[in-house]
Amino acid sequence: MKRKTVWGLGVLAMLFVAAVNAQDFPNKSVRLVVPAPPGGGLDLIARVVGQKMNDGLKQIVLADNRPGANDVIGTNIVAKAAPDGYTMLLAAAGEIAVLPHLQKLPYNVDKDFAPLSLAVIIPLILVVHPTAPAMTVQELVSLAKARPGQITYASAGTGGAQHLAGELLKITAKVDLVHVPYKGGGPAIVDLVGGYVSMLFSELPDVKSQLTGVGAAVVGFSVEELAGFVHAESKKFAWLVKESGAKGTD
Repeated sequence: MKRKTVWGLGVLAMLFVAAVNAQDFPNKSVRLVVPAPPGGGLDLIARVVGQKMNDGLKQIVLADNRPGANDVIGTNIVAKAAPDGYTMLLAAAGEIAVLPHLQKLPYNVDKDFAPLSLAVIIPLILVVHPTAPAMTVQELVSLAKARPGQITYASAGTGGAQHLAGELLKITAKVDLVHVPYKGGGPAIVDLVGGYVSMLFSELPDVKSQLTGVGAAVVGFSVEELAGFVHAESKKFAWLVKESGAKGTD
């Protein structure tokens, strides 16, 4: 599978909780709701964050995957939970910052949640199925212009960072791509590997195991290795954008 890194897009994961009043918090296990299916980037982040919370809180932190409806189902579970701090949400930007501007939601971000911390920032990479005759961003843009409406790109759901990345490419490169939303990053990766979609903007954790499975080289994922990868690749971003003919991506 060909892997292509595009300009500096990224995904934010944030921790939210209802207001906490108990002074002896925590005195029991904590539920960490993940509004995405197992196997995707947000799920993998939850496992790491949950373990660190276990160590810091001295209580068991249980990850609870509740995917569906563009992550709204899991997010709403936390919004409706008792405001005692024992039900937390690991959220991406989509359900917190984007979807409130696109559709009516059963929760109010400003009133129903209290932000705890920025959990992680993950760069997005552009992965293209091997059957697509494109080895560079410029070749991909040329292919899309030659086949308007025929190149599909997957995402973890409408309104998320992957979807917005694809729309940004469409606008800046003036190409007609077809968005195919999935119920999470894991299912999107499966269909990309299977050849059902042409391309995908994905978080690094999402594609690690799948790329390894098809024999592709994958960068390391320790904090130091990821930081080194981002630093090295960031130098190529401007060149890639220039070569693609895209403008306005600063």
